Order: sequence, then structure tokens, then C-alpha cells
Amino acid sequence: QGCMNSHNAAATTTSFAVAKVFLIAQDNLGARLFARHLADLFPEITKVQTRTVLPAQAPSASVILVSATDFDANTLDTLLESGHRDLTDVPVALINPEDHERSGRLVGLLKWPNLAGMFCGHPSDDMLRRGIYTVASGGLWLPRECTDYLVQSLRKPVRVSKRVACLTRREQEVLERTFSGRSNDEIAKDLYVSAHTIKTHLYNAYRKLGVKSRYEAFQHINNSALVVHQ
Repeated sequence: QGCMNSHNAAATTTSFAVAKVFLIAQDNLGARLFARHLADLFPEITKVQTRTVLPAQAPSASVILVSATDFDANTLDTLLESGHRDLTDVPVALINPEDHERSGRLVGLLKWPNLAGMFCGHPSDDMLRRGIYTVASGGLWLPRECTDYLVQSLRKPVRVSKRVACLTRREQEVLERTFSGRSNDEIAKDLYVSAHTIKTHLYNAYRKLGVKSRYEAFQHINNSALVVHQ
């Protein structure tokens, strides 16, 4: 897993102690086993607390891990929003968020500043430890594709060139908003259409471009010199 690590010292030493880990997940055997595994990885933690809602408060150097496969995109958005509002200093990391990337929602969640980490696939124990230490100490632990997307899309706002003849004007408008990190629901409100219509426009645009996600679409258009920087 390629990651952007802005706090290497915390990731490679045990001098920093994680105070508490909150695992937000559905109450099932898998969650209980994972919580036990986390407790083994972090002996300084007396208990990993598993729950389905965010805690009312948390000590400093805590981390909230959210099992992304247990919640839909809207619920994740609500969790991150409430965490940003009520637990400002507590970082959140997503476990296995790949399904949301396929639906085009993963990058949109990065608008919440408390989202500091993502663990994709099956991270090794070493990667999990390093990542959680990094997030708990104020760093970022994100997949390479997310950091690449953020750097490219935030460095210069872009609009899709009219030279993308295969795309309709509306598809170009939807892609431009998608590249800015806006969610399908937000784009739908901007354009006064339904979220289903936005999904249809994105599906058609991705099909025409031969890609499967907003990140792949951005890379394809950018690499083809079909992006105009504003």
C-alpha cells in the first residue's frame, strides 16, 4: 500500500503511545476478532472499544477506526461530519474503503479534515501499526491514488477541455465537479437534477473514456492533455 506519511518518527518508534482506539463497526464476530487483534498490536491500550456510533469524547492520542464496509457512503459522510464537529482533535481512519472508491465516493470524503488515514486491502501488522501510530500523532496515512489525486486536483483547478468530443456538455460539467472532489449528491444539487442522473452521466462518461473511477478518469484526461488549467 503506497502511503503519504507526514510523521515518519511516530511511525517507526514505539516512544509514542496510542491512548485509545475506537472501532466503529457493526457488532459481529469479524469486528470482535479485529478488535482483539488491535489490542494485541498495541499493548499500551487497555481495551479497544467497539461501537456503532462515535464516542461522546475521547482522550488525546486516540484514533477512531471505521469499518467502511459496514456503512454506506451517506452514513460515512455523517460520521465524519459529526466527528469533525464534536471530536475536532480525534483523527479518523477508514478500514477497507475500496467499495466506496468504486462508487466514486471515496475521494469526496477527503473534504473532512479529520479523515487522516485509509487502510486498503489486507495491510500487514507492521503497516497497520505504523499507520495508526502516524494518524494518532497527527500525520496522514493515505493510499497513493488519493494523494496523487489531491495533489493534481488541488494544485490547479481544472475544467475538461471541449476537445473531449466524445463527451456531452453535461458529462463534461459533471466530470469537472467530480474532479473537484464533490459528491454525487452535491453535484446533483448544483445542477438541479437527481443523484441517479449524475450517476448515469458518470457511467456514460467513464464508459466513453474506458475508465472505471473518477481517479482513472482524471488520470486519463490529464495524461491525454485534455484538461485545461484555470
